[in-house]
Amino acid sequence: MADFQKFLKRALAMVLSVVGLFAVMGPATFSPVDADNLQLNFALIADTHIGNVFEINRLNLLSKGLKDIANATVVPDTTIIAGDLTERGKPAEYLQLSSLLITHAKADTLLLAAGNHDIRGVSVGGEYRQTYEYGAGKYFEFLSRTLGERPENIY
Repeated sequence: MADFQKFLKRALAMVLSVVGLFAVMGPATFSPVDADNLQLNFALIADTHIGNVFEINRLNLLSKGLKDIANATVVPDTTIIAGDLTERGKPAEYLQLSSLLITHAKADTLLLAAGNHDIRGVSVGGEYRQTYEYGAGKYFEFLSRTLGERPENIY
């Protein structure tokens, strides 16, 4: 009986692996069931953690995702990035992200929320080296450059 259970588990694993392979072979396409009556359409992304040159894969991945969203059957009304936009809240990270969003985000509205990585910066020996005021200031500069907006507070 134990041998038969092992065989079943392996067979199931094999079937799921093959199905998974077909799932990633081509681009996913999503279309609303009833586009004429669509009331809200948004794309939600979180924790992009755009970082330094050694973390360029994050920027490339976000770029591909934004292009994919822009090529959707129905472009979202809003694209939301919920927190941890950058890895350390550094000006260069915000510049990279701003350029990418201006170039590739095609939604009518962008909602960009700061996360702890954007405000506190990097930890050195368990202590954060960036003040709240500095982190918030860089975030506000990013919003101004990217969206042309400058809110009064972070949230």
